Amino acid sequence: MAKKKKRGHYCRICGASKPNEAFSGKGHAKHICKECSSLSQERKNELQHINQIDRIAGKYPRSRPDWEFLEKMSKNKKYPEAAEFAQMILGVSRSQSDSDDEENELFGDWGQGKLSYSEFDEFAQGDIMSMIEDDIWDWISYGNGELPDEKSKQQILKDICKNIAFGNGDSLIQDDELNNLFDSILKKVVADLEEELEEDL
Repeated sequence: MAKKKKRGHYCRICGASKPNEAFSGKGHAKHICKECSSLSQERKNELQHINQIDRIAGKYPRSRPDWEFLEKMSKNKKYPEAAEFAQMILGVSRSQSDSDDEENELFGDWGQGKLSYSEFDEFAQGDIMSMIEDDIWDWISYGNGELPDEKSKQQILKDICKNIAFGNGDSLIQDDELNNLFDSILKKVVADLEEELEEDL
């Protein structure tokens, strides 16, 4: 069974899950809490980068865009705090790579069940939805505003399936149900982006 997550509205700048009253009307739509809204744009950018690095640090396995982002941020002079964090994650990852390979050889395929999205409990479903939304936002950030195409979508879902299998024991099946869930979440993210652009005009 998946670990129960704290419920609340997600701020994409600081990465915290906060109650609705921590967001203004516009901030709620933009996924930015009141505290982060008051920060300078440069500080918002750095906190968002730190939040992205933190999410990548907890992912296993990591995708190529994840590694590329860590390498890029580790050399970023504009955001020293984010650069230091990325350097630390890269250093830890490299030191653990040998021991991880040994564990993979020892444990191999655990052989747990393969489940579709609807067969997981409600907390695991919440985890899956959050992972998809986080990865979509990350992809847009990495790609300078570009939305994930079909190939990118399949890669994102493939990585998520691996993460769920590692964290919860049971494997998540990459099927039509999961593809439809991705499309519905992407549609919501696009709607949020469009609303944000309209408010900024």
